[in-house]
Amino acid sequence: MSNEHVEFFTLKGKTIVNIIWPNSNYPDFKTKDGHKYSFIHHQDCCESVYLYKTIGNPDDIIGSPITLAESDHAEPDFASEMKYNESHTWSNFYLETAKGRLEIYFLGESNGYYSESVDFIKVS
Repeated sequence: MSNEHVEFFTLKGKTIVNIIWPNSNYPDFKTKDGHKYSFIHHQDCCESVYLYKTIGNPDDIIGSPITLAESDHAEPDFASEMKYNESHTWSNFYLETAKGRLEIYFLGESNGYYSESVDFIKVS
């Protein structure tokens, strides 16, 4: 199966059994139904997109059904005093279970001509 772009809210109702943090720092999620989901950014040229910050304990979303899976591109409150390059985009992802919440923040910066966001894909 090739990588399939999916909406982040696809995780709602699923149970995450493992989170893998590979060297790319883009976490992968394995779900109880045997699927794997990942974040991805296709490097084009002159942009950088990286995991900026997580808030919450990843263990709080493992083993319990996801009750909320949302994303947005709003500038987080903690970033109000930051200095940026010419252009920037926040890609923010929120997961909740009965046990807790995990927030994942990616920051993309460029000269404004390249994609600065993160996509979510179903790998298998």
